[in-house]
Amino acid sequence: MSREVDEDKRTDDRTVLNYLETYEQQLVGHVIPLEGHAEPLVVSRTNNVLEHRFGTTKQGLRRKVGTKKLTRHVQAMRAEALLVANLEDATYLELVCGGSLANLPVCFSEHWHLAQSIRRERQAPKTNHPLPNSKKSLREPNLLDNLKQLVAKIVDQASDKTAA
Repeated sequence: MSREVDEDKRTDDRTVLNYLETYEQQLVGHVIPLEGHAEPLVVSRTNNVLEHRFGTTKQGLRRKVGTKKLTRHVQAMRAEALLVANLEDATYLELVCGGSLANLPVCFSEHWHLAQSIRRERQAPKTNHPLPNSKKSLREPNLLDNLKQLVAKIVDQASDKTAA
C-alpha cells in the first residue's frame, strides 16, 4: 500500500480510522449466543432487511392491483397478510413451526385461544375517546371545558400509576 502524500487526505484517513475505532461496537449488529445452536444470532443494527421485505411486498401488491399509490390498499390489508412472506424463510419456519409447513395447523391450534382474545380486544368498541372524533362533537359549545376535564383525568391517572 502506498503512502499518501496529500496531507489533507492523510488527515481525512486518520479521522475515519479514529471514528471506526471509537464507535466499532455500535457499527455492527449485536451477537446473541443461542443454546443448542452452533452459530450465534446476529441482530442487524439497522432495519434494512425489514424495509427490503416491505418493499418487495409493496412491489407484489403493485403488480396485482396495478396502481402507483398503494396507501389505501396497504391500510386495508389485514396485518396477517404481511406475515405470509415469512413462511418462505427457513429460520422462521424452524422457530415457529418446528421446521415444516406441515406443522402449521398444529401451531395454529395450539395458539388459537390467544389469537381469539387478541381479535376480541381489537373488535371491542372504543368508547372512551379522549379527543372529539366527529364534526358534531367539535361544534359543541363546552368542548374546551370537556377537554380540560379529560386531560386532568388522564394526568391524575398517570400520576396515580407512577405513585403506585
